[in-house]
Amino acid sequence: MGKQPRTRPEISLLKRYIPGKPIEEVAREQGLIRIVKLASNENPIGPSPKAVQALRGAIDNVHLYPDDGQFSLKKALSVYHQLDESHFVIGNGAVEIIRMIMEVFIESGDEVIAAVPSFAIYKQDVVQMGGKLVEIPLDETFHYDLKNMRNAVNSKTRMVIFCSPNNPTGTTIKKEAFEKFLQGLPSRVFIVLDEAYSDFVEENNGLNGIPYVLENYPLISLRTFSKAYGLAGIRVGYGITSSETAFYLNQVRVLFNVSSLAQTAAAAALADREHYQKSREIVWREKSFLYSEFRKLGIEYTETQSNFLLVKIKNDLDVFQSLLREGVIVRPGSQLSMPGWVRITIGKHEDNLILLHALEKVLQQCRI
Repeated sequence: MGKQPRTRPEISLLKRYIPGKPIEEVAREQGLIRIVKLASNENPIGPSPKAVQALRGAIDNVHLYPDDGQFSLKKALSVYHQLDESHFVIGNGAVEIIRMIMEVFIESGDEVIAAVPSFAIYKQDVVQMGGKLVEIPLDETFHYDLKNMRNAVNSKTRMVIFCSPNNPTGTTIKKEAFEKFLQGLPSRVFIVLDEAYSDFVEENNGLNGIPYVLENYPLISLRTFSKAYGLAGIRVGYGITSSETAFYLNQVRVLFNVSSLAQTAAAAALADREHYQKSREIVWREKSFLYSEFRKLGIEYTETQSNFLLVKIKNDLDVFQSLLREGVIVRPGSQLSMPGWVRITIGKHEDNLILLHALEKVLQQCRI
């Protein structure tokens, strides 16, 4: 057998992102029937009934290619956000748009500034394009260290990525601090504001990227239908940016990247405000419940503005494996650059009760 063909050197530097374990995999491994998944920040009550109904109505046309221009979904987003359709870029999940952004803006040797820990996909896509990710640690309260991030900007800096609320910490960036960061920032520096979890923010003065787009900052605001809208399985997200940037991003967008089913379901979910609000309120209510129960158990936790939280557990990988045997899937912090912590999605009440029972049992066994 001959030698393998030469690959780009950047590919050997990549590490495949490890998502939360799927239910089917745990069922096979553990031989369990009842499994609670609290690992991937999915919607606790599922998709919008209107989206499901729309999917059923669209299924007969899957022999046809989807609308590559994504007219109907862009129109729905335009009405919802009161913006012209030209401001939108739609992707196979927001992660595809992150990849598109790197393809358009990053060349070999460019530097991109981001916080650590944050969403691991940022580094993957920067490295793949030959760029360098400059990682600035969060402060001791798990918030962005905007002063050090600003000090890291130099002649090689091409981009700065923010995630608010941040994954995996659930912390947010304050509007005043963000605007101070922007002051005097070179116009060549493009800002990516990942707002995938912004639907769950309760605090006032939350950051919103759209006004900065309208003020002509070089910025894109990323949103998703995977969380509050409950459509993670069909993969659809979108970005809001200037018409010019949207044009260039669409130049590298894969043809027919968002299926007809995904476009149909997303437009229907966007119109279902009742389901959207119910999804948020369940997270807010159950978050308070989990806070209270963790205090009773003597478990340290982080206060979050997202649909997940962190609990401090010394042997996070051992606890993760033990919880799997109890039929509960979480994310060990060691997979998220946060050893000694476990990230837990806020589920519906019955799932949270199962989690608490299993966690108490496991912690007693591990004597942590």
